[in-house]
Amino acid sequence: MALINCPECGGMVSDAAVSCPHCGYPLKKEPVKPVQQVEEKKKIGIAIFKCAEKWAMQSSWHVKREFEILLDGKSIGRGKMGDMTTIQVPEKMIVEVVLHGYFGRPKATLHPGVTTYVNIAISQLGNISLQVSCPELEKESALLSLRENKSNKAFSRSQQLKPKDSIAVCENCKVKAKGYNIKIVNSRGTRKMFVCKDCLKLLAAKPDTKSCDII
Repeated sequence: MALINCPECGGMVSDAAVSCPHCGYPLKKEPVKPVQQVEEKKKIGIAIFKCAEKWAMQSSWHVKREFEILLDGKSIGRGKMGDMTTIQVPEKMIVEVVLHGYFGRPKATLHPGVTTYVNIAISQLGNISLQVSCPELEKESALLSLRENKSNKAFSRSQQLKPKDSIAVCENCKVKAKGYNIKIVNSRGTRKMFVCKDCLKLLAAKPDTKSCDII
């Protein structure tokens, strides 16, 4: 261990010191500890199975009135007609439903992080069918479809109408370009503005845009 001069105050300091004892000037940088990345917990979804008793009452007495849920041929759940059976869905999986005494092994695709409802229906001929619904995924798909329709509508309209001959500053991106006078209605109200061709498509595709017309 040797003594060195502090570059700030000039005092004698040990070369092993982290900072100067006289003025507090840092002499060594403390090693930065690596940040441990925490793995994101996968959201576990659930699937709710229910079998109606509409045609089950017409079955013969020896038919078992219960269904079984299979994944890769292995049973992961079972339930009785008229009752609800819930299973956990840690990852995307395709399951089969078997209803003892009836025909068919229909399949259902289950997704993690959401709730999937599976209604088991039985025909008069004893055939099994599934009615699968997932409100969360259906809502997300509907919003995505709406945004795409808005974007395509604005794009097709901008292709048909030529931009103005005069060059003006786009009120959205503040760049001089040929563009359109538009009337846009969104959650903040109604506004008339001049925008370029690219900004027209972006504004029309925003989720809060109710209408975007060229005037």
